[in-house]
Amino acid sequence: MTEDSLDDLIEVKARVEQEIRQRAKAELVALESRRAALLALLGEGPGVPVEKSEKAPVVSFPKYRDPATGKTWSGKGKRPQWFDADRAEDFLIAQNDLLAA
Repeated sequence: MTEDSLDDLIEVKARVEQEIRQRAKAELVALESRRAALLALLGEGPGVPVEKSEKAPVVSFPKYRDPATGKTWSGKGKRPQWFDADRAEDFLIAQNDLLAA
């Protein structure tokens, strides 16, 4: 082998590597297109709105009542100003009151 033939081989190698990169990119584009088509069939993927499951609303029954105003609080969420944690028992709503309402 001569010096010229080594240069020729290096040039051929560079062209082959470039061809491999181009074909790999083309294959990726084709795969992405196929993937998008399959996802669309399933109702998933970009541009297809995903249905969100609706959760049943959480129903909280009142547990405490302000004797002055009659306002109630379930004990969940932000504590109202009228509620005094030290006197929580004073604000409890009796089970009989809940059944009567």
